[in-house]
Amino acid sequence: MKHLLAGAAMALMSLTGGMAIAEDYPERPIMMMVSYGAGGATDFQARIVTMTAGNEDALGMPIAIINKPGAGGRVGWNWFATQAEADGYTLGAYNIPHFIAQSIKGGVEYSADSFEPIANWGADPAVFVVAKDSPFNSMEDVVNYAKENPGKLTFSGAGLFVGHHIAALQLEREAGVKMAYIPTKGGGAAAMKAVIASDVMGGVNNLSDAFRGGRGNSDQCLRWIA
Repeated sequence: MKHLLAGAAMALMSLTGGMAIAEDYPERPIMMMVSYGAGGATDFQARIVTMTAGNEDALGMPIAIINKPGAGGRVGWNWFATQAEADGYTLGAYNIPHFIAQSIKGGVEYSADSFEPIANWGADPAVFVVAKDSPFNSMEDVVNYAKENPGKLTFSGAGLFVGHHIAALQLEREAGVKMAYIPTKGGGAAAMKAVIASDVMGGVNNLSDAFRGGRGNSDQCLRWIA
């Protein structure tokens, strides 16, 4: 993860190479839109990258994060596709496969061709998490319960047609089970809190979220089992 984030920071530092703008760019602070709430995996990684790229030995200009969460990323990406200034001073973080799946599903104002990628700063695998005191100790336990109780195993994720939801659909298809996916309004951080609070029986989340947010003081608040 550190190497990936460092590589993204370097890409942001050199982004002027592909833009027909003045050599003294940037002349003012840059804004990066994150379509998820503060504290989640996307926001956390974006803040590391922008702090590094904004240093005096890099761009030498602050990069401010603006959070526009909602609807699994739709709110922020709709804003970025339709209202953001195309001036080189407004950047956006976007997630794959999230915005691609959402554009295929429809009901959004962006497509896979709406944004121009300049850096890949992370590969954050999805994991299945359960609360510390959950009776589930393996995915075999989860699948067996789902088979015996169709549609009754509740688990959370960051929204509809985001990576978490797609992983859930894949799990249902491959295991031949039906579960109850509960999308949260607050992104990955809220989805993880729902697991810790036992509002749901489990959840699909990013490994980085599970590792950081799953720890309360010295105790492990949740476990990832796959």
